[in-house]
Amino acid sequence: MNCTEFEIEWASLEDSSRLPAGMEDHRRVCRHCSELAEELTSILDRARELRLDEEPPQRVWVAVQNQLEREELIREPVASNLTRRWKAAPAPGWLFRLPMGLAYAAVFFVGVGVMYLNSLLSGPAAPPILVVTAPVPEMALARAGTAGQDKDVEALIAKVPEEHRATFFSNWNQVNSSIQNLQTFIETHPDDPFATPQLRNAFQQREYLRQSLVGREELQ
Repeated sequence: MNCTEFEIEWASLEDSSRLPAGMEDHRRVCRHCSELAEELTSILDRARELRLDEEPPQRVWVAVQNQLEREELIREPVASNLTRRWKAAPAPGWLFRLPMGLAYAAVFFVGVGVMYLNSLLSGPAAPPILVVTAPVPEMALARAGTAGQDKDVEALIAKVPEEHRATFFSNWNQVNSSIQNLQTFIETHPDDPFATPQLRNAFQQREYLRQSLVGREELQ
């Protein structure tokens, strides 16, 4: 098994904590895939640990699911029995069990934040889901100059095998779009407690995508 095959197999896993024998053998001998698997597993573990004192309104989760289906981040429609259970229970129960490819993991969490912010702007007022008294840091208000980094990343993506190139381009553009949306929102809603952590997470995930591309190039 090579790195490309490992990533393809990972994208179809329902439980990434239990790797098939072939994937486990490759993970043990490939530092790149081992670190990648460890990082993504850590992201999912932290996501599962999130517990909100007050759930967002149900319409937020409906919008999130619809958006992910439109962008094909959910490979198949949620089964009818799961949909019924989801409608009767808080969304995180199914949210973090969705199968995700390596390149999709970062964008997924950013998308959740953006859809929530959009719901605040376009729908009835929703109660805050977190209580934060600390001031918004300056980094959250700053407009990052990414033109140079975008060119570097585009050059790296151009070296990715053609069958995966469009996916990386799409994900990089989506992360940057999410960052811009969050920055605009924070400028007009500086006291919103949810937006700043999401923006910080978006910057981290963009850097993760960039590092993944750098790692690919180093292995070639």
